[in-house]
Amino acid sequence: MYVMKRLFTKSLFKLATECPTKPYYYKRRNDYGNANNDNEFMLALAEGGFQVGELAKSYYPNGIDIQTLDYDEALKQTNELLERENVVIFEGAIKYNNCFIRVDIIVKRGNEIELIEVKSKSYTPQVFTEENPYSKDMTEKYFQCGNAVVEDNADILNAKCNDIRSEWKPYIFDVTFQHYVMQNAFPQYHIEPYLMMADKSQNASVDGLNQYFQIFEKENGRKGVKVVGDTNNLGNKILSKMEVRKYFSFAWSNFGGYDNFTELIAEWSEAYVSDIKLDGIACDKCFKCQFKYKGDDKKSGFEECFNNFFGQELNYNIPMIDEIWNYRYKTALLQQGKLYLEQVEETDIGSDTPTKQRQLLQVEKTLEDINEPYIDRQVIKEYVDSFTFPLNFIDFETSMVAIPFHKGRRPYEQVAFQFSHHIMYEDGKIEHANEFISWENGEFPNFEFLRSLKKSLEKNNGTIFRYAPHENTVLNQIVEQLKESNEPDIQELIDFVHTITYHWENLTDEMGNIQISSRTGKPIKHRIYGDRNMVDMCVMVKQAFWGKEMKGSNSIKYVLPAVLNASKLVQNKYSKPIYGKGKEINSLNFDEMVWIQYDKQGKVINPYKLLNSWINNGAAAMSGYSMLQWTNKTKEEKEYIKNSLLRYCELDTLAMVMIMEYWMNCYMEDPVYYPFEGGIDCIELD
Repeated sequence: MYVMKRLFTKSLFKLATECPTKPYYYKRRNDYGNANNDNEFMLALAEGGFQVGELAKSYYPNGIDIQTLDYDEALKQTNELLERENVVIFEGAIKYNNCFIRVDIIVKRGNEIELIEVKSKSYTPQVFTEENPYSKDMTEKYFQCGNAVVEDNADILNAKCNDIRSEWKPYIFDVTFQHYVMQNAFPQYHIEPYLMMADKSQNASVDGLNQYFQIFEKENGRKGVKVVGDTNNLGNKILSKMEVRKYFSFAWSNFGGYDNFTELIAEWSEAYVSDIKLDGIACDKCFKCQFKYKGDDKKSGFEECFNNFFGQELNYNIPMIDEIWNYRYKTALLQQGKLYLEQVEETDIGSDTPTKQRQLLQVEKTLEDINEPYIDRQVIKEYVDSFTFPLNFIDFETSMVAIPFHKGRRPYEQVAFQFSHHIMYEDGKIEHANEFISWENGEFPNFEFLRSLKKSLEKNNGTIFRYAPHENTVLNQIVEQLKESNEPDIQELIDFVHTITYHWENLTDEMGNIQISSRTGKPIKHRIYGDRNMVDMCVMVKQAFWGKEMKGSNSIKYVLPAVLNASKLVQNKYSKPIYGKGKEINSLNFDEMVWIQYDKQGKVINPYKLLNSWINNGAAAMSGYSMLQWTNKTKEEKEYIKNSLLRYCELDTLAMVMIMEYWMNCYMEDPVYYPFEGGIDCIELD
């Protein structure tokens, strides 16, 4: 059996750029928990990351794939192929000192080599002309690269052109490392590094482009992608190359404390192969470390690091500073030796803005020995007094993938495939009123989605609720798609969207001329609100509600448990079999569901855990939709995924209803909905 050698790979380099300690924990995967084991797969599945690599290979039909996992054999095959005058190699193996890489695509022409790293990330190449003097996303930016002045035509750098934007750093760092390894291994060649990514300026010219690249499971359990059909029929190229050498100096400057990039790589790689644990620096990023996870009787790398940072065995059951919502100075607190909420002082936060006041309130209430949530009844009252019944609660499920499902669509263009709609009437009646799902592969659903939503919401004039800005964003994206379409009811649909959303328009002067910002060179925008603009319940949470179960999150997945554990009213109501098809509260997808169930500690179980499906969060829903687009799924498999999606989305809008029921009974002197013994279903805290 082949035993893999210990070498410093590009995935380990990526981990080390996040924290030099991480490769040590990653190597000991049997000892330390890793929360990313499943998350990375689900994200790649949802975004189409697996298929992008195969699509890139199809652009080089004569490429030779190095498939062996044996390091020595892969190196041997690669070196033999590089002896040819011209060759294209997929997954070529390169070794230099302790470093080992597999290059996605190597294109050799004589002494010239293109090193191409394929990523599922997207970008929009910008070309500035007299007709296009400014860009929607960026302005012209130039910087010094050696003796030349070059253009940052992909918006990789920050506004000051002195560093790489944070979202681009992992990609630029990756190629920088690969170029270092290959150039040192083959100094006789001129090696030009590229990123190949989804080009958002290109449209798919064929339907079902993603269907050519189907995911399957190999005998060893690893995921693979097989090409189905004739790759000569792929239409327009939606991936394009971007030169990245000009950004290398910015990448090197991100790693202070080293004289040069060579010294950095030497230390990291030597530590890994020699089993030496490098120490990182305690900072806010530590709290999101994947090795914080403790599962299956494994150790926590996070706890091990922090015990070392603080020089003692710490108590990880005490609330820590990472729980503070939207707090940006956690690193500074750690440097002061402050880890626990009980160590935080008012001067560490301040109170001169609503955000700081909310943060301070959270710290104070977390440390109080009471379980009741905080609620500002006056704020809730002002909101409720402005509502028009019946109340409408909507939630969308959407997908943005690298390889478009549909002809005419761009990479990562928004696809709205599902919504759920609950209604609460003034007398307290609740119903799951409507829903939409597009699950047949090959259908671009957005316009039918919008027509169905319009039909559902126009049945009454009541207030509409969303949770977070997502629904507003999606609807405005569909408006832009409509403008490029030939739909017969374009204006009618756009007018509807503008009625229930806010959108941005160019500010003009009295003569109708677009006003341009002197600072950015871009048009000045102003926000236009629709007459029936959706109310954001997440904003209501930030302004008026906090419960201990939420900690530092305002996600509905955390707010709902806080409400359910606080509200005897909601508990009493939904602990009975009143929810389901033909029940007191009609459902479109559940025959009968008792939503309030308790764990052994007497706490309400999060309803999302009662779905009995892997589709219980947004990323899983995106993955589910992607699976529905695969032609290799059976009818039974698709039916299961469709039903799981329907139940998940229905719960999202029901969760909004439950939260609103609680709030409305808190604000009213005499509860209207489902009163229970004991009076009003909350207390007001000073």
